Amino acid sequence: MLPASGKIPGRQQQGNRDLEQRGGPIARITVCITGSGLAEDETVIDTNNCPWAMEFIKQHGFGQATGRMVKSGYCTYPVVKLDIEKIGEYLEVA
Repeated sequence: MLPASGKIPGRQQQGNRDLEQRGGPIARITVCITGSGLAEDETVIDTNNCPWAMEFIKQHGFGQATGRMVKSGYCTYPVVKLDIEKIGEYLEVA
């Protein structure tokens, strides 16, 4: 669900894209896993804490699964190639 403002800013966090809902409940749907070998437009999705995140990304056209997975501890996370242009439509201009 998009926040009431309809804005989903993209931002850099430790070299990876990070999507975060604002204007309502906050959900950080990415996880930073050192050594993941990601391309500039890829991120690891935190399906452990946000099991709905992959459907959210697909539903809104923010990216698509690469088929690669990254393991950290007991969890395995999917890697997503982000649609930077689509995400850019939701950037807030200061």
